[in-house]
Amino acid sequence: MTNRIACRLVSCMTKVFPDQAPAPLTTGLTVLQGEVAAVQVAVSATALDGTFAPVTLEATPAAAVFSVGLVPTTLAQRPDAQGDPGYLRTAPGLFPDPLVPGELRAYLGQWRAAWLRLDTGNLAPGQHQWRIALRVGDEPTPQQVLSVSLTVAAAAATTPALWHSEWFHVDGLASYYHLTPYEPALWDRIAEFVDFAVDRCGINTLLTPLFTPPLDTAVKTRRLNVQLVTVSEPEPGRFTFDWANLRRWCQLCRRLGVVNLELPPLFTQWGAEHAPNIQVDGAWRFGWATAATDPDYVAFLHQLLPAARVVMAEYGYDNDHLFYHVSDEPGPAQMAQFAAARASVADLFAGCRVMDAVSSLALHDSGLVPLPVVADDALEPFLAAGVSPLWAYYCCSQGDRVPNRFFALPSFRNRVMGTLLFVFDIPGFLHWGYNFYSAALSTHPVDPYAVTDAAGFFPGGDPFLVYPGPNGPETSIRNEVQMMGLADLAALQQLAGRIGRPAVLAMVEQAAGQPLSFTAYPQNAAWLDQLHAAVARRLAQG
Repeated sequence: MTNRIACRLVSCMTKVFPDQAPAPLTTGLTVLQGEVAAVQVAVSATALDGTFAPVTLEATPAAAVFSVGLVPTTLAQRPDAQGDPGYLRTAPGLFPDPLVPGELRAYLGQWRAAWLRLDTGNLAPGQHQWRIALRVGDEPTPQQVLSVSLTVAAAAATTPALWHSEWFHVDGLASYYHLTPYEPALWDRIAEFVDFAVDRCGINTLLTPLFTPPLDTAVKTRRLNVQLVTVSEPEPGRFTFDWANLRRWCQLCRRLGVVNLELPPLFTQWGAEHAPNIQVDGAWRFGWATAATDPDYVAFLHQLLPAARVVMAEYGYDNDHLFYHVSDEPGPAQMAQFAAARASVADLFAGCRVMDAVSSLALHDSGLVPLPVVADDALEPFLAAGVSPLWAYYCCSQGDRVPNRFFALPSFRNRVMGTLLFVFDIPGFLHWGYNFYSAALSTHPVDPYAVTDAAGFFPGGDPFLVYPGPNGPETSIRNEVQMMGLADLAALQQLAGRIGRPAVLAMVEQAAGQPLSFTAYPQNAAWLDQLHAAVARRLAQG
C-alpha cells in the first residue's frame, strides 16, 4: 500500500476540525503591500502504510509553514450564550488553534491543516500565483501542487491608529517555565514575549507590574509576587524604592517598541475595597487586610507614584505615554466605595490618563471613570450618549452575538472587531489575557496546551492569545485572525485619510449590505474579504 493524501486549499477564516471536511477555497487573495497573506492546506489520508503520513509543504513565494494543533476545551459556550446560534460547536472537544513548528501529519479519515503565512513586503505589486507543493514522506516528487491567486495592491500597508493592550502576566511566564522573579532566564522570556507582543500581535501598551496586579485573584489569596519595585520602610510611614528592575523593564520596553505603559490598578478588582498585595522589606505590608483608604496605604501611593513617574519618564514614558487604573470592573453597587478609593488618590491623577473597565454608563457620567473601557455587549448606551473617547474590550462574558475570539466561534467574529472599531471611531482595545496561564482567580498554574479554559471557568480561547513554546511564544489562529482585523482597521483609516471618513463608511455599509452594530453584522467572512480587497484597490488608485 502507498500513502495517498487528499488535500485542498482552505481559507484562513475557516477552522479545520478533524471530523469535518472543510470547504475549499474558491477565491483569490488581495492584500496591501507589506500585509500578511495567509492560507491553509487541509489534508486527509485516503490510504496509509502506517499510522500517519508526514507531509511537507513547499511554497513559492516562500512562506512560514505551521502545523495547526488541536487543543481541548471543556467549556465551549457559556450557558448565558445558548441563544446565540452562531457557534461552530457547543460541546466539549478538540479545537484547532495553536500554530506550531513541526511536520504536518495526515491521518486516515481525519482532516488536519497547515497554516502558511507570507509577508508580502518584498513582493512587487501585481498578481502572483502562490504555489504550494505537497510531498508525502520521503517521496522525491510532490503528490500535488496547489495554487492560489495573490494580488498585491500598489499601496503600502500601515499600522492602525489604535491603543492596544493585552494584559501581560509575568507570573504566567515564571510559573510555566519554572523560573523565579526576576532571575536572568525570566528576563529572557519576558523579552521574547514582549517582542512577540509588539511585532506579531500589534500590542503597543503593556501592563507593567510596579506591584503585582490585583487582577483575577481569589479573595484573601495572593498571586506569585512579581512586583518590579523593591520597597523598604526605614521608619514608619516613610518608604524608599529600588528602581533597578523597573529601569530594566523600561529599557526593554523602549528597545522593543512598546509605546505606552499601563500601570496596575491601585485597588482590588470588583469593588476597590482593598489595597493590592505589596511587599515591603521582603514581607507583605499591604493586601487584603488593608482597606483601600487606609492612611498608610494612601501615604505609600503618594510616595511611590510621583517617584516612579520620574523614573519612567527617563525612558520616554511620561504622562502622555502612561495609563492608570483605579479598580477593574466596578459596578453601580460599588460606586460609593470606588469613589472613596479614587478620591484618596485623585490629586495624583492631575494630567494623567485614567481608565477602567466599566459596563455602567452611570460610572462614567458621575465623572469617576473619565476614560471608560467598555465591554462590547454594553457599548450601545455609551455610543448613543456620545461618550468619547472610550475603549472597547471583551472577555469571558461577551459571548452572545458580539465579537469575541473563543475557539468555538467562527473566525469572522474575531476579525470583524477591527471594522467595528473603525465604524464607531473607538481608539482603544483591551483584552485581559495575552498569557494568563492559570486557573480562574489564579488559584493554580495550568499547562495552556492542555487547559485552555482556566480550568473550566471561561470559554476555551479566552485566557490567552499566545502559547508558551519551548523556544518562546507560539502564535495562534486567533492571533493571526485578530491581526487581519487590525489590518482591516488600518486600511480603512488610511483610506479615510484620503477620501474622507463618510465615503469610507458608505463603502463599509455597502459591503455589509446593512447598517452595522456590535450585535448586527453579516454572519460570514466573505464580506470582510471583499471589503478589504475593495479598500486595497481604492488605495492603489492613489
